[in-house]
Amino acid sequence: MLQYILEQYKDISENEELFGFWEQELLLRNILRQTPLTAPVMVDSDEEVNLLYRSLYFAGRKLDFFQILFANLRFLPVMQWLVSAPAGVMGDFWQFLPWYILNHQVKPAQLEFMARIYKDEYAPAVMTVINILDENSCLYLISKTANPELRQLLKNRQDKLRELRRDAYYGLGESGKKSDYPTLYGDKAELIRKTIALLQESSADRFRDPYTAQRFLLQIEAAELVFKSGLLEDSLVFLLDIYNDYQQKNRLVELINDQKIYKELQQLLRTVIPVYSLVYEPLQAYNRTHNIYKHYFPLISPEAAPLEYLKLWETVAGSFKKDNLLEVLYISKSIDQLRPAELPLLIDEEIDTGVSQERLEKLFRSLEQKLVALPHESFVTMELIRLLELKGKLKLKGKMASRLLGSYLLLWKWLPSHIFMHDDILNQIAPLVDDNSRYQAQRIVELKHTMNSAQLRSELSSRPQLFRKKGENIRRDILAGQFMGVL
Repeated sequence: MLQYILEQYKDISENEELFGFWEQELLLRNILRQTPLTAPVMVDSDEEVNLLYRSLYFAGRKLDFFQILFANLRFLPVMQWLVSAPAGVMGDFWQFLPWYILNHQVKPAQLEFMARIYKDEYAPAVMTVINILDENSCLYLISKTANPELRQLLKNRQDKLRELRRDAYYGLGESGKKSDYPTLYGDKAELIRKTIALLQESSADRFRDPYTAQRFLLQIEAAELVFKSGLLEDSLVFLLDIYNDYQQKNRLVELINDQKIYKELQQLLRTVIPVYSLVYEPLQAYNRTHNIYKHYFPLISPEAAPLEYLKLWETVAGSFKKDNLLEVLYISKSIDQLRPAELPLLIDEEIDTGVSQERLEKLFRSLEQKLVALPHESFVTMELIRLLELKGKLKLKGKMASRLLGSYLLLWKWLPSHIFMHDDILNQIAPLVDDNSRYQAQRIVELKHTMNSAQLRSELSSRPQLFRKKGENIRRDILAGQFMGVL
């Protein structure tokens, strides 16, 4: 509607004689004052800006006027109008900018006018704007100005942002700094840095409406990074918050985005919940997983196959102390029916004849491919291989034994839980291994036995530098495992 009124103004300015023009302009100004700003308005001449200025600025609608002005500062006449405007207008505009930038997704390129109109006399007012700019906006504006004072103000803001980031990253340092904490998802310190950055990007104050599909998808991505960082319980709690928020405040998200959000949640939950249940309630992993879905994520149906792996795990875990391979075979067959395209976990004749080296190689390739996407399924397959080795149904030669122990170590380095490294794994597999992984496993188990929670607290208070020392990842892992309650 405002755009239509401006088009009428162009017509009268071109066709009306002077007194008729004044009368028509007065009428249009009255109409403008009564017309709400409901859609973007384009102005590209100082005459149009002047009309809006006289109509809105002095009628208690400064906010609407400045929003239109900001959206059109890419046009030279509009920018020149602002530079030539009375000092009070410029002062009000600088006060408007921080609010607008914080409440709208303003891109760095939209702020280019600051570099083009800046004068040293503006510095006190401009500081209120610079103090809310992010890193990308500072970098962009520095590349667009040659004014030394503005460049220094922007660099000071960058320094402040780095200082704030160092505090927010809990001493992890700047992104890109070489770390020494490799896991199956990448370096753990770098993963946590990315997680914090994404959490900041998805915070509510970055969105005009914090309950839109875009923010929910960013939060799900952040929850996945929390999981990949090894913070298992935190990731599940975060997903529960996202799910509850989405149920209550999704603002009628479009159907296609609604489906996408539920798909993303479902795929991540099928990874997170089974591992959580295995780690925190290993003897009741299946029931725990089923109950979490039922009570906390009732509108998301769990996939049958990932749950069936937990049934298999419970049977495999019990079979180390008794002969129960027929039940293991039975549950394996139910998984085969759910996943007909995948390699069978156990075949009937292997109960009697054993698993061939060719089949064993295929099992290894299958579990290694799943380690990242579905770590609990890989772990259950590893435990099945270990069970079959213990029962004499397969032979783990040097490289095979190293691959198996290496997979356990990968899971341990990601999430230092008791189920991923303990005496039974060490005593059964380590003697078959002739590489460095054997000594890593021995060191883990030794430190687990000698470093109880009291000793850890004592060493952390008396010798904190020991935990930061290069090559002491195992000590840090045990500290993390104790802290998370998984050891």
